[in-house]
Amino acid sequence: MICNRFFSGTIITLMFLFTSVVNAQETKAVFFSENGESFSIYMNGQLMNEYPLNQVRVGNLVLKDYQFKLIWQDITLPNIETILKVKSGRENVFVIYEDKGKMEVDLYAKAKKGMYSPIASIPSAQRNGYEGSLGCRKALSNTDFESKLKELGNLDYPADRISFVKRTLQDNCITVKQLKQLLAQVDYESDKVELAKFGYSYIFDRDNYSSLADLFEYPGAYDEIQSYIEKQLNN
Repeated sequence: MICNRFFSGTIITLMFLFTSVVNAQETKAVFFSENGESFSIYMNGQLMNEYPLNQVRVGNLVLKDYQFKLIWQDITLPNIETILKVKSGRENVFVIYEDKGKMEVDLYAKAKKGMYSPIASIPSAQRNGYEGSLGCRKALSNTDFESKLKELGNLDYPADRISFVKRTLQDNCITVKQLKQLLAQVDYESDKVELAKFGYSYIFDRDNYSSLADLFEYPGAYDEIQSYIEKQLNN
Protein backbone atom coordinates (compact mmCIF):
# COMPACT_ATOMS: atom_id res chain seq x y z
CA MET A 1 0.00 0.00 0.00
CA ILE A 2 2.81 2.39 0.91
CA CYS A 3 4.58 1.52 -2.33
CA ASN A 4 1.42 2.25 -4.36
CA ARG A 5 0.97 5.61 -2.62
CA PHE A 6 4.61 6.51 -3.32
CA PHE A 7 4.22 5.49 -6.95
CA SER A 8 1.00 7.49 -7.33
CA GLY A 9 2.58 10.54 -5.72
CA THR A 10 5.58 10.31 -8.02
CA ILE A 11 3.34 10.12 -11.10
CA ILE A 12 1.37 13.20 -9.99
CA THR A 13 4.60 15.13 -9.40
CA LEU A 14 5.98 14.19 -12.81
CA MET A 15 2.68 15.11 -14.50
CA PHE A 16 2.76 18.50 -12.78
CA LEU A 17 6.34 19.15 -13.87
CA PHE A 18 5.55 18.06 -17.43
CA THR A 19 2.47 20.32 -17.56
CA SER A 20 4.51 23.24 -16.22
CA VAL A 21 7.17 22.77 -18.91
CA VAL A 22 4.56 22.46 -21.67
CA ASN A 23 2.69 25.55 -20.49
CA ALA A 24 5.84 27.64 -20.05
CA GLN A 25 5.96 30.24 -22.80
CA GLU A 26 9.14 31.55 -24.33
CA THR A 27 9.87 35.17 -23.45
CA LYS A 28 10.35 37.28 -26.57
CA ALA A 29 10.68 40.94 -27.49
CA VAL A 30 9.92 42.71 -30.74
CA PHE A 31 11.13 46.25 -31.47
CA PHE A 32 9.92 48.47 -34.30
CA SER A 33 10.39 52.12 -35.19
CA GLU A 34 7.35 54.36 -35.53
CA ASN A 35 8.55 55.94 -38.77
CA GLY A 36 10.28 52.92 -40.30
CA GLU A 37 13.91 53.89 -39.63
CA SER A 38 16.36 50.97 -39.47
CA PHE A 39 18.42 50.28 -36.35
CA SER A 40 20.61 47.80 -34.50
CA ILE A 41 20.08 46.87 -30.86
CA TYR A 42 22.32 45.57 -28.11
CA MET A 43 21.00 43.80 -25.01
CA ASN A 44 23.52 43.40 -22.21
CA GLY A 45 26.21 44.29 -24.72
CA GLN A 46 25.27 41.61 -27.27
CA LEU A 47 24.25 42.61 -30.81
CA MET A 48 20.78 41.22 -31.54
CA ASN A 49 20.46 41.77 -35.31
CA GLU A 50 23.03 41.04 -38.02
CA TYR A 51 22.34 44.27 -39.91
CA PRO A 52 20.06 47.31 -39.32
CA LEU A 53 16.31 46.63 -39.60
CA ASN A 54 13.12 48.55 -38.87
CA GLN A 55 11.77 45.58 -36.88
CA VAL A 56 13.90 43.30 -34.70
CA ARG A 57 12.72 40.15 -32.92
CA VAL A 58 14.64 38.68 -29.96
CA GLY A 59 13.83 35.29 -28.42
CA ASN A 60 14.82 33.13 -25.47
CA LEU A 61 15.02 35.99 -22.98
CA VAL A 62 15.66 34.75 -19.46
CA LEU A 63 16.11 37.96 -17.45
CA LYS A 64 13.60 40.60 -16.43
CA ASP A 65 15.91 43.59 -16.88
CA TYR A 66 18.32 44.24 -19.74
CA GLN A 67 20.84 46.96 -20.47
CA PHE A 68 19.45 48.18 -23.79
CA LYS A 69 21.20 50.22 -26.47
CA LEU A 70 19.86 51.21 -29.89
CA ILE A 71 22.01 52.60 -32.70
CA TRP A 72 20.28 53.90 -35.81
CA GLN A 73 21.50 53.01 -39.29
CA ASP A 74 21.55 56.77 -39.88
CA ILE A 75 24.32 57.67 -37.44
CA THR A 76 23.19 61.30 -37.25
CA LEU A 77 20.23 60.16 -35.12
CA PRO A 78 20.84 59.98 -31.34
CA ASN A 79 21.44 56.61 -29.72
CA ILE A 80 19.05 55.29 -27.08
CA GLU A 81 20.37 53.73 -23.87
CA THR A 82 18.11 52.54 -21.06
CA ILE A 83 17.24 49.67 -18.74
CA LEU A 84 14.56 47.63 -20.48
CA LYS A 85 12.07 45.55 -18.50
CA VAL A 86 10.45 42.51 -20.13
CA LYS A 87 7.54 40.43 -18.86
CA SER A 88 8.24 36.72 -18.81
CA GLY A 89 6.23 34.14 -20.72
CA ARG A 90 4.99 36.48 -23.44
CA GLU A 91 5.93 38.45 -26.54
CA ASN A 92 6.80 41.99 -25.47
CA VAL A 93 6.26 44.47 -28.33
CA PHE A 94 8.13 47.77 -28.05
CA VAL A 95 7.91 50.86 -30.26
CA ILE A 96 10.71 53.39 -30.74
CA TYR A 97 9.37 56.90 -31.28
CA GLU A 98 10.10 60.58 -30.80
CA ASP A 99 8.45 62.42 -27.93
CA LYS A 100 9.11 66.11 -27.31
CA GLY A 101 12.36 66.00 -29.26
CA LYS A 102 13.67 62.90 -27.48
CA MET A 103 13.75 59.31 -28.75
CA GLU A 104 11.91 56.87 -26.50
CA VAL A 105 11.34 53.11 -26.34
CA ASP A 106 8.17 51.84 -24.67
CA LEU A 107 5.62 49.04 -24.82
CA TYR A 108 3.47 49.36 -27.94
CA ALA A 109 0.25 48.88 -25.96
CA LYS A 110 1.25 51.68 -23.60
CA ALA A 111 2.74 54.19 -26.04
CA LYS A 112 0.08 53.64 -28.74
CA LYS A 113 2.47 54.89 -31.41
CA GLY A 114 3.07 53.62 -34.96
CA MET A 115 1.64 50.49 -36.53
CA TYR A 116 3.04 47.07 -35.60
CA SER A 117 2.78 44.14 -38.01
CA PRO A 118 4.14 40.60 -37.47
CA ILE A 119 7.65 40.10 -38.81
CA ALA A 120 8.16 37.87 -41.83
CA SER A 121 11.29 35.73 -41.99
CA ILE A 122 14.42 37.89 -42.12
CA PRO A 123 16.99 36.92 -44.76
CA SER A 124 20.63 36.62 -43.77
CA ALA A 125 23.16 39.13 -45.06
CA GLN A 126 24.99 38.20 -48.24
CA ARG A 127 28.52 38.64 -46.93
CA ASN A 128 30.46 37.14 -49.87
CA GLY A 129 33.48 36.41 -47.69
CA TYR A 130 33.35 39.63 -45.66
CA GLU A 131 33.30 39.31 -41.87
CA GLY A 132 32.66 42.44 -39.86
CA SER A 133 30.14 45.12 -38.94
CA LEU A 134 27.32 45.59 -41.46
CA GLY A 135 25.42 48.73 -42.42
CA CYS A 136 22.94 46.95 -44.69
CA ARG A 137 22.14 43.43 -45.94
CA LYS A 138 23.21 43.09 -49.56
CA ALA A 139 25.58 45.25 -51.61
CA LEU A 140 24.62 46.51 -55.04
CA SER A 141 25.66 44.12 -57.80
CA ASN A 142 28.60 45.08 -60.02
CA THR A 143 26.30 45.38 -63.03
CA ASP A 144 23.87 47.72 -61.27
CA PHE A 145 26.71 49.73 -59.81
CA GLU A 146 28.39 50.21 -63.18
CA SER A 147 25.10 51.62 -64.44
CA LYS A 148 25.06 54.10 -61.53
CA LEU A 149 28.68 55.05 -62.14
CA LYS A 150 28.00 55.71 -65.81
CA GLU A 151 25.01 57.85 -64.96
CA LEU A 152 27.14 59.87 -62.54
CA GLY A 153 29.83 60.35 -65.18
CA ASN A 154 27.28 61.93 -67.52
CA LEU A 155 26.51 64.75 -65.06
CA ASP A 156 28.33 68.02 -65.75
CA TYR A 157 27.75 70.15 -62.66
CA PRO A 158 29.42 69.48 -59.25
CA ALA A 159 26.17 70.09 -57.34
CA ASP A 160 24.34 67.53 -59.49
CA ARG A 161 27.07 64.96 -58.85
CA ILE A 162 26.87 65.50 -55.08
CA SER A 163 23.09 65.10 -55.13
CA PHE A 164 23.36 61.96 -57.24
CA VAL A 165 25.89 60.34 -54.89
CA LYS A 166 23.67 61.10 -51.88
CA ARG A 167 20.60 59.59 -53.56
CA THR A 168 22.59 56.52 -54.60
CA LEU A 169 23.77 56.00 -51.03
CA GLN A 170 20.33 56.45 -49.49
CA ASP A 171 18.54 54.22 -51.99
CA ASN A 172 21.08 51.39 -52.21
CA CYS A 173 23.48 49.28 -50.19
CA ILE A 174 27.04 49.67 -51.51
CA THR A 175 30.54 48.57 -50.57
CA VAL A 176 33.41 50.83 -49.54
CA LYS A 177 35.11 50.00 -52.85
CA GLN A 178 32.03 51.21 -54.72
CA LEU A 179 31.82 54.37 -52.61
CA LYS A 180 35.46 55.08 -53.40
CA GLN A 181 34.65 54.96 -57.11
CA LEU A 182 31.72 57.34 -56.64
CA LEU A 183 33.80 59.82 -54.65
CA ALA A 184 36.51 59.77 -57.31
CA GLN A 185 33.95 61.40 -59.63
CA VAL A 186 33.44 64.33 -57.23
CA ASP A 187 35.52 67.43 -58.01
CA TYR A 188 36.36 69.02 -54.67
CA GLU A 189 38.11 67.50 -51.66
CA SER A 190 35.79 69.20 -49.17
CA ASP A 191 32.74 67.66 -50.92
CA LYS A 192 34.38 64.23 -50.86
CA VAL A 193 34.92 64.57 -47.10
CA GLU A 194 31.29 65.50 -46.46
CA LEU A 195 30.01 62.68 -48.67
CA ALA A 196 32.30 60.21 -46.90
CA LYS A 197 30.82 61.29 -43.56
CA PHE A 198 27.30 60.96 -44.98
CA GLY A 199 27.99 57.62 -46.64
CA TYR A 200 29.00 55.62 -43.57
CA SER A 201 25.35 55.07 -42.62
CA TYR A 202 24.64 53.27 -45.89
CA ILE A 203 27.76 51.16 -46.39
CA PHE A 204 27.67 47.36 -46.42
CA ASP A 205 31.20 46.60 -45.14
CA ARG A 206 31.72 49.21 -42.44
CA ASP A 207 34.94 47.69 -41.10
CA ASN A 208 36.62 48.41 -44.43
CA TYR A 209 35.94 52.15 -44.21
CA SER A 210 39.55 53.03 -43.47
CA SER A 211 40.47 52.00 -47.04
CA LEU A 212 39.01 55.36 -48.11
CA ALA A 213 42.00 57.14 -46.56
CA ASP A 214 44.20 57.09 -49.66
CA LEU A 215 41.47 58.82 -51.71
CA PHE A 216 42.18 62.16 -50.02
CA GLU A 217 45.05 64.48 -50.86
CA TYR A 218 45.11 66.66 -47.76
CA PRO A 219 46.66 65.39 -44.51
CA GLY A 220 44.08 64.91 -41.82
CA ALA A 221 41.08 64.60 -44.19
CA TYR A 222 40.37 61.00 -43.28
CA ASP A 223 41.11 61.70 -39.60
CA GLU A 224 38.32 64.28 -39.72
CA ILE A 225 35.97 61.68 -41.21
CA GLN A 226 36.91 59.06 -38.63
CA SER A 227 36.47 61.49 -35.72
CA TYR A 228 33.05 62.46 -37.02
CA ILE A 229 31.91 58.83 -37.29
CA GLU A 230 33.18 57.93 -33.82
CA LYS A 231 31.44 60.96 -32.32
CA GLN A 232 28.13 60.07 -33.97
CA LEU A 233 28.29 56.42 -32.94
CA ASN A 234 28.90 57.43 -29.34
CA ASN A 235 26.41 60.29 -29.16
